Amino acid sequence: MTPSPTLGIRAVHSPLDRWLAAGAFYTFARNHNTLGATPQEAYVWPAAAAAARSALGLRLALLPYLYTAHHTAHTRGGSVARPVWSLQPDDPQAHDAQLQTMDFFCTGTRHNVLRQPAVSLNP
Repeated sequence: MTPSPTLGIRAVHSPLDRWLAAGAFYTFARNHNTLGATPQEAYVWPAAAAAARSALGLRLALLPYLYTAHHTAHTRGGSVARPVWSLQPDDPQAHDAQLQTMDFFCTGTRHNVLRQPAVSLNP
């Protein structure tokens, strides 16, 4: 597993709160910055702090399922998350949903989560 940074661009509060919410579902949910760059910690902007609290609260609630999904993927094969188009490769509309991801938190279909992060500035 390779961690992906939650945000590695010049931060302004609007994309930061969206990327923090999206990044909460990453296996390694982390943020990083370089010395001398614009601060991008969630506490810098109230909207980003609220988004981080909400998203990380949901992450903590789902953590047992995420752990189980990783264990199942490790022991039985498979994946924890897949793009929607990979589940319906013959559906042209599925290919248009490039940001949608189906997360497999349990082995049964009733425990799956479909998510689509709102990361663009103009949704």
